[in-house]
Amino acid sequence: MAKKQRKGHRQAKDIQEWINRQAGRKGELRAALRRLLLKFRKRETTNPLWWHAVGTDVLRFFPDGTRHYSDKVIALLADELVPNPDTKIERVFNIIWQARQIARSLTKEQIKDWAKKRDSKGRPLSASRVHRLVSVPDKAQRDELLERCLSESWGVERLSSEIQNLFGRKRSRGRRKPNERLVPKPGVALQEIQFSARHWLDNHEVWFDGKNAPLRKVHEQEQTVALYQELKRATDEIDKLKTKLDDELKCLERLASKMEKKLDRE
Repeated sequence: MAKKQRKGHRQAKDIQEWINRQAGRKGELRAALRRLLLKFRKRETTNPLWWHAVGTDVLRFFPDGTRHYSDKVIALLADELVPNPDTKIERVFNIIWQARQIARSLTKEQIKDWAKKRDSKGRPLSASRVHRLVSVPDKAQRDELLERCLSESWGVERLSSEIQNLFGRKRSRGRRKPNERLVPKPGVALQEIQFSARHWLDNHEVWFDGKNAPLRKVHEQEQTVALYQELKRATDEIDKLKTKLDDELKCLERLASKMEKKLDRE
């Protein structure tokens, strides 16, 4: 639980002021901030070693595992690392959060070992796959998934699906097994597609675009580990949906093309 803000405690205006309040650690934190600034100028976001190095320095701002909710340290760091107002602060926040998770989950030796690994197609382990793997808290399960990911050359979507299946077996999310659906006639199927598309667009307005949309801006106090896990699951589901939508759209376009030729002949 977050600690209550001390009476009379003023929120630091930036990370420099916050560092100045950390008695006995100013030099260490300033050095870590300088390293982070250099790393963010390079932005090697495809390199797992870059993520671990960033996370290692970020963790110096959380030495005892506390989150410093009242001081909003991650937000202050994000503002300092990418001050350009055109840059989406949510993206920077996510980079800091994910990097911290990688550094917490893997030692420097482990990430170096992972960076040397290649899958059966000769591809290195991508940063995206590392992000997914460190979401698995159990080391034995994580190592098993890593080996399968490499030996079977899983992409991010397949790895995400396997992790979801693993969590689903261990932690029920309250879903009942759906009944087998009846196969509708073509016209009914197309009507269902239209309904589903309109329903999704209506929800998009509620979820993302509306004045009080819950995902437009999430307060830092709400950015918990549980919410982050829901975020990753939602992202994975949308990734799957995007792949299916591409295939479905091509299928409908092929059908429309065939029907246009047929109707022109009649």
